[in-house]
Amino acid sequence: MEKTKDKRTVGICYTLAGGMCWGLSGCFGQYLFQEKGITAEWLVTVRLVFAGVLLVLLGLLLTKKRMGDVWKEPVDKKNCLSLPSAVC
Repeated sequence: MEKTKDKRTVGICYTLAGGMCWGLSGCFGQYLFQEKGITAEWLVTVRLVFAGVLLVLLGLLLTKKRMGDVWKEPVDKKNCLSLPSAVC
């Protein structure tokens, strides 16, 4: 019972932190658009690149360099390479 409460509390904290970061990013975005003349395309590109790099680094850190395992099976290679064309 105690673990459930701890997980619930952690989940609530993550949710609150995510909401605050989302709101703060809107304020920063508005500042960049109005005061610095940044375009939305540039901001989205920079955010996605940094998020991708961060996720890869976290993946490497947390999985102890097993992230390349997805390329070992031919079926997995096909699925990973065909996914971008399915999204478009």
